[in-house]
Amino acid sequence: MTEKLNKLTEDKKSTLSTVNCRGCSGGDCFLIRGKDVNILVDSGFAFSAQTAVKEIKSHLSNKSLDYLLLTHSHYDHAMGVPAFRKAFPGLKVIGSEYCNFILTKPTARKKMQEMDDFAANAYGHKKSKDLTDGLYCDIVLKDGEELQLGGEKIRGISLPGHTKCCMGYLFTEEEMLVSCETLGIMADGSTVFPGCLIGYRMTIDSINKVLSLNLKELLIPHSGYIYGEDIKNYLNSSLKSTDDCKSLILEAHRSGKDFYGIVEEYKKKYYSEKISQSYPEHALMANLSAQIPMFIKEAEE
Repeated sequence: MTEKLNKLTEDKKSTLSTVNCRGCSGGDCFLIRGKDVNILVDSGFAFSAQTAVKEIKSHLSNKSLDYLLLTHSHYDHAMGVPAFRKAFPGLKVIGSEYCNFILTKPTARKKMQEMDDFAANAYGHKKSKDLTDGLYCDIVLKDGEELQLGGEKIRGISLPGHTKCCMGYLFTEEEMLVSCETLGIMADGSTVFPGCLIGYRMTIDSINKVLSLNLKELLIPHSGYIYGEDIKNYLNSSLKSTDDCKSLILEAHRSGKDFYGIVEEYKKKYYSEKISQSYPEHALMANLSAQIPMFIKEAEE
């Protein structure tokens, strides 16, 4: 299911060779071929990891996969980690300190396995074996800290809002940021699907933090690359989408709608057919169970 990442800006290509080697829809993992180094961004689901491994190996031939960058700890981004460890000995997994805390927490591992099993059933796949003992980061990266990965230098950019553990990775020479879902994802050619889950203010702060960077390229989760001035346009759209989402939820709440009534209003505005292809309803409901109370609580405070 390899997919070249040029679909958001068709007439331009990244300075880094990048392909989406996902095992199935929604479980994206981006293979970046850098200077003397091969880097994977996220790992997708556990149940589809072997398919992703085959795709990656077909691109690498006999070369190694050196590093895996985790944008956050959600199961659709991190559960493939153990399979990649087995397939690529010597692989180093990099994530934020809080990401590593979540991945090594027994209750979180159990919940992630349950959600991966549920997703496997929803996608018509077999459940994976429980390999959650392999969920951990080899290297913990702090906000602003830099690492030399072969010929590539990256800088960790903490971007909480979708989760507390969300991390972006700035490829300093290329001025390219691997973003996380705090910045939203592209629902279609012009609409940004809001990524705010655990905090409105922290999401706004994170988006503005990226707006302050001098970027030439932005890699959007589940979407592709954006270049140049389109980056600012996208980020401003993400700010507006976050504000619009907040307004929709609060207005529905104030009009007396219960949780499920608010969900219906939300789905009418945001849950398009395109989004549902990579964002199944069970995942949507799990996220809304955190997002809706968050907006209401912050408003009341």
